Amino acid sequence: MKKLRFMIPLLFCLFLGLGINNVNASQGVAIYINGEKQSFSNQAVIENGSTLVPLRGIFESLGANVQWNQSTHTIDASKGNTKVWLKIGSKNAKVNDNAINLSVPAQVKSGKTLVPLRFISESLGANVQWNQKTQTVTITGDSNSGKIEEEIEIPTLKLGETYSDNQIEVTIKKVEYVQEKYYKGYKVYFSVKNKSKETLDSMGGLQFKINESKYQKEINNNSIIIHFGSSRYIYEGESKDGYYEYIIDRDVKIEEITYHMMDGGVLKESKAKWIVE
Repeated sequence: MKKLRFMIPLLFCLFLGLGINNVNASQGVAIYINGEKQSFSNQAVIENGSTLVPLRGIFESLGANVQWNQSTHTIDASKGNTKVWLKIGSKNAKVNDNAINLSVPAQVKSGKTLVPLRFISESLGANVQWNQKTQTVTITGDSNSGKIEEEIEIPTLKLGETYSDNQIEVTIKKVEYVQEKYYKGYKVYFSVKNKSKETLDSMGGLQFKINESKYQKEINNNSIIIHFGSSRYIYEGESKDGYYEYIIDRDVKIEEITYHMMDGGVLKESKAKWIVE
């Protein structure tokens, strides 16, 4: 019996350090979002060191809209100008148009769809802290984070003009409408120069104001094709030219384009907007 009592705490330590598949965390992990304890923590599990929580619970608690596609077993969620995509059983995920590799995939257990807590929270602009001693996950974030920053005063430019500060230089050169046999849409040509000492992890993100407001969210969440060479990184002093190609099956006109810095696939600080005449 003494040997058995010794083995129980030993196994518990191994669980904390390495992660054990399909372990119910309801009695060991408390989850707080902006100071409020979440009831879905009673349904959380820990797998390979990652906490997984019910799909709708985490997305809705963070103010996101979520859709489940039964036929493809995929999850599409959006909050403001951030879009998250996951597939059940796959470690491949997307935040906007950046591919992310998950340590543990989304999965279905006991009829519940579970998603990785830290990945979802951080993708939607929240901060996540883990307290090993108290077995507590604390998530903090502005419920309005991720919204298009239309109300923030930023410089307004014309196509072809350049925005510049001590961090970045951006020129949106032209917008070209394309109609081909299988699709129609827009190509937005622009250039970016990194003026800082830190490497930028992408060309940045664009958000549109269009003449049909009912389609605006749909257009801004649309997938894009990126034409900026093989590497997404922009090193100190480096400039890149190229374009984003948007496939848009709508008869809409782009009126304004706002350029945002990006961090880990999430749109962050807006720098300037360009009027499309």
